[in-house]
Amino acid sequence: MKKNIFFGITGLRAIAASLVLIVHSSAMLSFGHSISPLVILTNSGVDIFFIISGFIITYAHWNDFGGGMANIRKFFKKRTIRIYPMYVIFTLITTGILIAIPSLFFSLKYSNSLLLSSLFFIPSQMDNGDVTLILAVAWTLSYEVVFYLIFAIAMIFPRRYGLALICVSLALWSISHTVYQGEYISEYFLSTLPLEFLFGVLLCSVFMHSENGLRVNKPLSYFLVLLSITSILTIPFHFPYDISELRGNGRFIYFGIPSLILFLALFNTGRPKTPIVSTSIELIGNASYVTYLSHFLTIGVIKFIMKRIEIIQSIPFSIIVIFSCITCTTVGILVHIFVERKVLGFLNSRA
Repeated sequence: MKKNIFFGITGLRAIAASLVLIVHSSAMLSFGHSISPLVILTNSGVDIFFIISGFIITYAHWNDFGGGMANIRKFFKKRTIRIYPMYVIFTLITTGILIAIPSLFFSLKYSNSLLLSSLFFIPSQMDNGDVTLILAVAWTLSYEVVFYLIFAIAMIFPRRYGLALICVSLALWSISHTVYQGEYISEYFLSTLPLEFLFGVLLCSVFMHSENGLRVNKPLSYFLVLLSITSILTIPFHFPYDISELRGNGRFIYFGIPSLILFLALFNTGRPKTPIVSTSIELIGNASYVTYLSHFLTIGVIKFIMKRIEIIQSIPFSIIVIFSCITCTTVGILVHIFVERKVLGFLNSRA
């Protein structure tokens, strides 16, 4: 992969992680402050992550189609090492807190079955109807695992047929919620989100067959960024939505399309010439996975401390959110440097 592609993808991961931090910090640390309706638009961070995943998985395993079971085992080994160790660590940390201080959790109640199912990315239904994993933000990983299973099966076939199978499977997965509504498991997994994996797969396919690597010039890149921001800001005014719609068809319209436009604008951009800027983007992007896994815990600690500060109501809400985002990002970078790198290095050396 060319260095500029590496950096463009890393920059998009940094943007996606920052958007997730904004929406969750705003929701969890409001303390009676009014939240701007525009904050909900930062939910698009997840959609960017899904498009990135579709692109990266396809690129990384472009030459592994039709290679038999050896390549499929290699695929699962790589994906397991990449996502599972840190997920288990943060799931167990959250489990320990849940057992020790259950009052910190709204509807979550510990059980051995909850822990076991969570470790396999299978959600459980709580007494109040909520469907979740112990590490709530890991619902996206449940989708990732299904995507990996589809991709692995498709790798049995030659690339042309394998990619076709992936695209058809993702399309059927995306529309299945319109024809089937049943148990909580189906409601959890069935949405239009898989279309965003499909976006990434298709973009990578075009990229691999493109002479210029889908590179866009600076004026077009700026225009696409502006178009993405404009669309995500204006679509709700033409097609009003409520939160529930973001799990159905609405998400594809409100967040998926603007995220696709942003991806096209930035994924093949070069590294900024200012070293501190490029280094910061690289750190935030490379740490985005552990930042995502850890940020609920970090925000929880911030909330616990701030509740005991009597002047909290006098602090501007924007300052609280900015402080939370910076803290979560810093924690994520530290965990990435001192834990994730070492864990992945150890496991990869023995794989």
